[in-house]
Amino acid sequence: MPARTRLALGWYQVLGGLAGMLSAGLLAAKGSAGLRQGLTLVAAAAFFMGLGLAGALLLRGHGWARPLSILVQGLQIPKLFTSLFVYELYGPLTATVELRPARWSLGVGLEVGGGFNLGIGAAPVVAVLGVNVVAAAVLWLLLHSPASPGLPPTVRERERST
Repeated sequence: MPARTRLALGWYQVLGGLAGMLSAGLLAAKGSAGLRQGLTLVAAAAFFMGLGLAGALLLRGHGWARPLSILVQGLQIPKLFTSLFVYELYGPLTATVELRPARWSLGVGLEVGGGFNLGIGAAPVVAVLGVNVVAAAVLWLLLHSPASPGLPPTVRERERST
């Protein structure tokens, strides 16, 4: 991976981790969180810590940077709001293409900062299926850029060398 790309993605993930931790921290500071909200905050905090750590490892060129970055970017791609399950994670930027089956409408969303919606049994007004195209683009960059010193090669690079 070229040094500029690695540094840009590293800072992007560090900023996402910081924005998400700030978001989770502000919700936790409100207090009076029940068990469900407390578990959601812990899960979101763990994700955002992983996102920031992946960015920091990319900045340092550590061997675990690429696999951890691939994991945290992959977790940001789906957006799902149904009557049984709510799932959305992003940081620091999301641009989603969304399908709302109730009205068969297609929409686009853009949000800046770190955010999360996690829940079981939460009933949103409208079901939404979406894809975070920013996270998908970052994941594509991680999977298709050539390896740099200290980072493990992609699957394609390993196949080419054999």
